[in-house]
Amino acid sequence: KNIYQKMPSAPLPTHSKTLSSDIILNAYKIGLFPMADSYTSSTINWIEPKQRGIIDLKEFHIPKKMKSLMRKNKFTIKTNTSLKAVINLCASVDNRKTNTWINKDIINCYAELGRSNICHCIECWYNEDLVGGLYGLTIGKAFFGESMFSLVDNASKIALLSLGIILIKYNFKFIDTQFITKHLTQFGAKEIDKEDYIKLLNISIKNHNNFFKLPTDMTSSDLLHEFNQIS
Repeated sequence: KNIYQKMPSAPLPTHSKTLSSDIILNAYKIGLFPMADSYTSSTINWIEPKQRGIIDLKEFHIPKKMKSLMRKNKFTIKTNTSLKAVINLCASVDNRKTNTWINKDIINCYAELGRSNICHCIECWYNEDLVGGLYGLTIGKAFFGESMFSLVDNASKIALLSLGIILIKYNFKFIDTQFITKHLTQFGAKEIDKEDYIKLLNISIKNHNNFFKLPTDMTSSDLLHEFNQIS
């Protein structure tokens, strides 16, 4: 039997060498997320920050400068057309494979979760090239952001803003950013105590989610128009 079969009532060990899509889902339901030591490492570390980074979607903010950029339609926005490519680029952009936390097991498990309609990605395309994006999981009305990449200035920001707009439209509660950075605070990210996070998590994951499928070749200005209508 899977040694983690009793989750989420039983805690995970701090480190493990076993990973599956079921383990990942159950870990998220109790507030943990996986990180490997490197791309080639087989050890998975289970992380539970005392201060958790989130974007409460009621406080989601698009800076004026980014609204202007979204209106220019530099990128075509797509969802879930190239999930494994997005994950691989998150792991390898700037030759980060020596210190990325995304190893081969994580890549394969999240790709499997994509086939189950649980892992999703937002993609920014410039002409025929995938130049930015992010991926994460949906459980209930929570989106658990995993990683993002950008090969062109602002592509990952546009991907995040596109995600936020879509999640608001479908009544999601929050984006779990795990940690926060200055890059994220401009969009409304903040830290909350672990106890408050668990309360928010328990409420959010009980709700049914109806994750999105964007129309083909949607533009950032289309999404901004959606945001202006619903905010």
